[in-house]
Amino acid sequence: MKIKLSQYIVLLAAVLTLASCGSDTKVDIDAGGSNSEQMNDDMDMMADYQCGQNDHPSVGKTMVFSTLAHDVSGSAQIIDNCTIRVSAFNYDGGGPAVYFYGGIDGNYRDDGAGFAIGPMLNGTVYSGDSIDVTLTSADQLDKLNGLSVWCADFNVSFGDGLFM
Repeated sequence: MKIKLSQYIVLLAAVLTLASCGSDTKVDIDAGGSNSEQMNDDMDMMADYQCGQNDHPSVGKTMVFSTLAHDVSGSAQIIDNCTIRVSAFNYDGGGPAVYFYGGIDGNYRDDGAGFAIGPMLNGTVYSGDSIDVTLTSADQLDKLNGLSVWCADFNVSFGDGLFM
């Protein structure tokens, strides 16, 4: 059984909260009883996905970019555990600090679920191009269900979509 994203987020928030507390602060995270034990069991059973493999459940999913700004259009497909292929990609090259961003349910903000994938896109015009975007680890597939052409300086999407 895999850990649910909501459980992962709650666990991550708890760890970050504990990390931000003073060193003399103690919290008994095992006080949760059977729920804590179940979460540990779930984490132990979580699949260990590796780059170069295609066993992640998201492999094969596709999405189509909405056109919001800068003539962004195209589609993307998750090819393997660490590769997203963007096809028929169009972008006029405008905008500062533009990247492909992964995120959850349309949240691509740096202070939310969003994170940059691959090199900066601004300054380059794309017209019907195919680009393979490489994730730094297979675990990143668990942190996205959508892709955006994202302007990090202004926290705005030039085009995005969710993988189905």
